[in-house]
Amino acid sequence: MKKILFAVMLLAVFSFSAMAQSKAPMMTANHGAAVHQGGNFNPAGAPALCQGKCPFYGGDINTNDPNANGFVNSNTLFVFDSHTYSPIKLPLNAMLTGILINHVPYPTQGGNPYDPANGVWDVRTGVSEGNGGASVASGTAALHHLATGRSLPWGTEDSAGSLLGSPVALSGGITYWINYTPQCTNSSNNDCNAGYFFESNTDGTNGVNASLQPKFLIFLNSSYFGYNYTNWCNLVGTGSGCQGMSYALAGHQ
Repeated sequence: MKKILFAVMLLAVFSFSAMAQSKAPMMTANHGAAVHQGGNFNPAGAPALCQGKCPFYGGDINTNDPNANGFVNSNTLFVFDSHTYSPIKLPLNAMLTGILINHVPYPTQGGNPYDPANGVWDVRTGVSEGNGGASVASGTAALHHLATGRSLPWGTEDSAGSLLGSPVALSGGITYWINYTPQCTNSSNNDCNAGYFFESNTDGTNGVNASLQPKFLIFLNSSYFGYNYTNWCNLVGTGSGCQGMSYALAGHQ
């Protein structure tokens, strides 16, 4: 049976201990609940790793959109091997030098949800329903993170990303699927034992060349939840914010 719980998220009753002890992990952070803006909304466009100069940024999560959501993208001791892949189709050849996602570590105990402080990344082609295509490059790199200033009902959003050890050549006209997953695998860290990660979605708000992200082609590959490259729209419906993810790419021609 698939280990999945679709439920309306009511933060008033979601204490850390209650979630860890009596609630099955969710695949989405906000299935069916409205999102209201909290904290400071950061309209800066490109996230911090690119210092405002990312050639591609899918956009911020739109906190005024009832379909604002977080999709599971996690490798922790609690929810492991669950990866959300986001598409990109460039008009010309380019060199990829860095990847960044906006996401929420959930829940946390005020400790360190990045343990070790590494991000695992993967770039693939030919992804389709039930088919992972081919990995053209993958690796592990030092993770850097910075709060975005956005407070969401399921937690405080971070930008987390890495510069790649070596540039990856991307060809124009080809659709690539890109995943970046932070890690929390230290058994002595409570954030790793009971927490996991939700990557933010976006409708393109404050994006940079956001149209380069083809819509409705986001895939989940998760041994934990039992999905093999399944289109998120088939899991949550096209009206549930599955059009695009809040991620950025650093690079050059």
